[in-house]
Amino acid sequence: MKQTMLSGPANVVSLRSTKALVALLVAACVAASCTPLKPETPEVTPQPAPSWENTLEKVVPCVVTLRMTLTRSFDTETAKSSGGTGFIVDKERGLVLTNRHLMTPGPVVAEAIFGNKEEVELTPVYRDPVHDFAFYRFDPKAVQFQELCELPLVPEAIKVGIDIRVIGNDAGEQVSILSGTMARLDRMAPSYGRGEYNDFNTFYYQAASSTSGGSSGSPVVDIHGQVVALNAGASRNAASSFYLPLDRAVRALAHIQEGTPITRGGLHTIFGYEPFNELRRLNLDAVTEESVRQNHPDTDGMLVASQVILGGAADGKLQAGDILLSIQGQDVVNFFRLDELLDENVGQTVLVEVERGGERRSVELVVADLNASMPSEYVDFSRAVVHPVSLQMARSYNLPLEGLIVTRTGYMLNAAGMDSTSMLLSIDGEPMTNLDQLWDVLNRHRDGDKLSVRYRKIEPPQTENTVVAKLDRKWFPIERCRRDDAAGTWICVDGQDPPPDLDSASLDAVPARALLKASSTRSKRVDQIAKSLVAVDFDVPYKVEGVWSSNFSGTGLIIDAKKGLVLVDRSTAPITLGDVELTFGNILRIPGHVEFVHPLHNLAVVSYDPAALGDSNDFVSAVFSPRALGEGDESLFVGLDARDQVVSLETKVERFRPINLGFNTTRPEFRDTNLDVLSLTDTTPSKGGVLIDEKGRVQAFWGFFHNFSGGKDGSITRAIPSDVILPIVERLEATEPVAIRTLGIEFNANTLVDARDQGLSDEWVQRVLDKDPERLQVLSVVRSDRNSDAFDLLEGGDIVLSVDSQVVTRFIDVERAIQGKDEVEVELLRDRTVLTVELRTVELADRGVERVLYWSGALLHEPHYEVGYSHGLERRGVYVALSWKGGPAWRFDLSPTDRIVAMNGIPTPDLDAFVAAIEGLEDKASVRLETIDLSDQTDMETLKLDLTFWPTMEIENGPDGWTRSEIALAGR
Repeated sequence: MKQTMLSGPANVVSLRSTKALVALLVAACVAASCTPLKPETPEVTPQPAPSWENTLEKVVPCVVTLRMTLTRSFDTETAKSSGGTGFIVDKERGLVLTNRHLMTPGPVVAEAIFGNKEEVELTPVYRDPVHDFAFYRFDPKAVQFQELCELPLVPEAIKVGIDIRVIGNDAGEQVSILSGTMARLDRMAPSYGRGEYNDFNTFYYQAASSTSGGSSGSPVVDIHGQVVALNAGASRNAASSFYLPLDRAVRALAHIQEGTPITRGGLHTIFGYEPFNELRRLNLDAVTEESVRQNHPDTDGMLVASQVILGGAADGKLQAGDILLSIQGQDVVNFFRLDELLDENVGQTVLVEVERGGERRSVELVVADLNASMPSEYVDFSRAVVHPVSLQMARSYNLPLEGLIVTRTGYMLNAAGMDSTSMLLSIDGEPMTNLDQLWDVLNRHRDGDKLSVRYRKIEPPQTENTVVAKLDRKWFPIERCRRDDAAGTWICVDGQDPPPDLDSASLDAVPARALLKASSTRSKRVDQIAKSLVAVDFDVPYKVEGVWSSNFSGTGLIIDAKKGLVLVDRSTAPITLGDVELTFGNILRIPGHVEFVHPLHNLAVVSYDPAALGDSNDFVSAVFSPRALGEGDESLFVGLDARDQVVSLETKVERFRPINLGFNTTRPEFRDTNLDVLSLTDTTPSKGGVLIDEKGRVQAFWGFFHNFSGGKDGSITRAIPSDVILPIVERLEATEPVAIRTLGIEFNANTLVDARDQGLSDEWVQRVLDKDPERLQVLSVVRSDRNSDAFDLLEGGDIVLSVDSQVVTRFIDVERAIQGKDEVEVELLRDRTVLTVELRTVELADRGVERVLYWSGALLHEPHYEVGYSHGLERRGVYVALSWKGGPAWRFDLSPTDRIVAMNGIPTPDLDAFVAAIEGLEDKASVRLETIDLSDQTDMETLKLDLTFWPTMEIENGPDGWTRSEIALAGR
């Protein structure tokens, strides 16, 4: 490429020629005895000295800010959104050079933002399989208000000591210009950590200049405005930056401009550069050293193999410590020459000469196509991402360059307990060495089929494990996507439903029913109640209603064996949306469904098909005790441990007090309130159980309560007395609706003496004592649901004395007084005065959220009860429950817990209105979202749709259970 220097050797030659001509003329005059003429000084136009001010004025407009989003976890990268820098190298074709790590081999969407804040879409053109550079393309016609320019790539202008400038988007700033001095040209490629993308087989340049996030992909220019290197990284511990040489980028650009393939060859071997003093310790022959020094006087070392990739081109032929001498008879003493020779011989057999332990060896190797070692296809099923093992992953984890790797376990494999980022080895005994095999298995199994999945962890120790995973077709689609490098896009196809007559294998052995018996112990009481205990597992594909985890387990109590109803806590089944599995007798697992979720208390009911157990099973309905437990009462605890084995312990009730759980201010989530619970003097490790009397009757249900404490989600164990549970059980047994009503008030239990200080009269004190001589307490208001009458009519600190003339001293008194009533009369004490107010009750859903929208990578539903009850907000708009990394919602910072109340100026008071508002939107369309956060502050967000990777789906709970359907928008 021609240099653009303004002064140099050409001008010097011209001036010397002029002086020589004048001298000849003078000599001729002397010889002819003529009067010498005074020589005329030629006019030379002075060239202005280059200045950084003029250079930067020309360079800065050619630099753009990049925004990229990796929509799926792929190769070494997790799904993410990030920013960086690029610069135009061909304004006619709209080519932008940047770092490879700002493109990745995976499915990306990206934009460039010019200095005048014009934004254009970018299409990936080329990413190098090894080195940290890549090219995007934009449509030059899309830039309307800025004149385009381009920067020349001049790698030969680099040398130690020159002043440089790095122009980019440093640390989130739009324009940042950092100065430095080029210090080294032979630094080894920086390492960003195990499992990360790392460049290799190249030198890097180093300068004393501290760049940071956002400056990746910045041009490194000299004072003439020539790009001499590409900024790639920096040291966190020193003010040093690392720059990639441009030799391969210049070659790639030429091929792109010519429309010819960019060949990239390699030996699947990582080389390092070692100085001669270190090479002598590797037993480098003295004659070899002398020859290299004579033929290459500028070098002070040679290339040495540091790692040979398993299953690669040199596996079994080269080994670590081999000193590279030549390829095809040509000396190779640096990385530049190595790249040149291998890139021109892709697919060819070459003779490679090395020295090993002082002995020369010659091996024939086929030069591998490095582009082929970069994955270009993946299968996405149940949010798991699987693709072939890449050269980067093989290098990082010493893996063979073959087989499949799971970069994201997703819902199905995570629920099965598979370790993240693992090698997929087989499914049901069938080897999984390529995507065709995986695609075939997925397409011939039905939803819910159990598959035996064998895998190997890639982190040391690389042990093999097997899990049983239930194939998921219900919650997430199955698709296979392939990168089209010519078009710069990804082409995806959906999985096929298996034939209806396909006989899918199941790991559930039918004979296990005949073996199904309840656990047996030495205690008759324990054996009796063990017939009513089952292990329950619950997996959540979509985290709605503020649910705090994806996988739950606990102990269930059979309350109706004929109907197949099991009582659990809400730390086992917190919501209805998910997959239930019940384990009977540690022998048989069967699927179930969540039938009921108590909107106020830590109780839920799941169901199963009793016929799945067969007729000869021992499992029966539990019997409840008519007498409630009190402080000091003895009881027998029986439950299941972590291995689903029956455990028991004689214990005593220590306290019977109100539950007091931590409050999560950052996320509206279920938190039990207004409930008296039992704590025990002695406990044994378990995942739940029951307290029983001497006849084996259930006195209380022992479960886990979700507790947010110290900024973390956790749990505590307490027992719920039977008098809270029985009304629910009776309605379910009678197949009656379980209607739960509330006043929307969170209460606190205050002592009578505190109430007297607030003005409670002696008459009211006596009425409280007559009602409850044991507790000596009254109920005061802590907070009220924003959407209830209590929010407007009650105040914090009010003491509620009676409901419909019934004195209330315990939480359960209030609940019993309002059930089945639309409105009640409440007497309360406020400011030493007894007042009477009419309050409407609120009937709550007993199944929680039953309709969810998956849109732009966000999970949306109508605001759940806790939005108003815990946080005092209006339940209007559409609640943002979650945003997936890599999706538009994540990319454009649509915050979970926000409520969307309008789109493009159209109000969205509920989910129906929101669905109507998005109809007709096309792919890549920009939308305006009016949102309200947990502080009740209104904001305006913008978002750009991506229907290719993030289609719109609706998940709804209907008569046949949960179903998923795609909502076709205009661009899909």
